[in-house]
Amino acid sequence: MFVHGIGGLRDAAEERREWLNALADGARAAGHADVVSGLTQGWLAETRFADYSDLFTDPDAQGTEAIPGAGALGGPEDRQDTAFMTAFVRALIDEVDHQARERGDRRTAAVAEDALAQLPDEDGEDDQKQGVGEPFRVLGRVLTTLLQAPGLRGGAQWASGLPLLSHLSQVGRYLRRREADGDKRTLDARIRDRC
Repeated sequence: MFVHGIGGLRDAAEERREWLNALADGARAAGHADVVSGLTQGWLAETRFADYSDLFTDPDAQGTEAIPGAGALGGPEDRQDTAFMTAFVRALIDEVDHQARERGDRRTAAVAEDALAQLPDEDGEDDQKQGVGEPFRVLGRVLTTLLQAPGLRGGAQWASGLPLLSHLSQVGRYLRRREADGDKRTLDARIRDRC
């Protein structure tokens, strides 16, 4: 079972093929070339790619609705979302800082401290006054700072904190256990139903 949905919309059939080929390459590299055909042709094991990426998209969204995790911004639920994402990012920063201090890595600890200092106030009211989407832009900048730590920048996909924030907001939406559909099934339940 391959499971993925974070990020943008996916082509499940194509990704299943790519992941099977990668699995076969790994089996071959590990000295198990005899199972490669069974993996890629499906007679050794049945495989499925459970894709839920469409559950995170709103094809009719424009403007502020297109800001990942931002919703319409301004109402009580939106302030809860901002507080939740701020706490989520704060926990990430705290973990990076903790790990850096345990290793004696002062440079990473300093980056984490700088990122922590940029986080919005607990109530987030000042950021709400700055305009729609501002809390998420601030969190994007905080993550961009955090990505300056050695070892975190890793891939070009994290050139700024906004793509990372988009991915984290999807995780946050799952963990919040809201966004019920017409059958009153929350987003997290609908995702689990795909598996």
